[in-house]
Amino acid sequence: MGLPKIQTRVVHSESKHAWNVIGTELGSKYKIARVPYTPVAGSNILSDREKQEAYEHAVFISTCFNAAYEEEQRMSAYRDKSYPYDIQSKDLPF
Repeated sequence: MGLPKIQTRVVHSESKHAWNVIGTELGSKYKIARVPYTPVAGSNILSDREKQEAYEHAVFISTCFNAAYEEEQRMSAYRDKSYPYDIQSKDLPF
């Protein structure tokens, strides 16, 4: 499987106890992943912990998709010669 070329963000589901990773571009797949969590009855602390852990997992998934998207954008710019630095150049910023 190649790199997915999708930019994503994390939002809370309107109808379920879950975080959704959704695509932000029109015409592409909208819902990429759902990360559910189970609220614990009678314990707000455990419920909040479950919700926070699910959120962190969703952010990780979104970050992976966004990193692949940004890498594809950089490579595309380099292939199109619109990249501001020459790879062989001595004045690279790093």
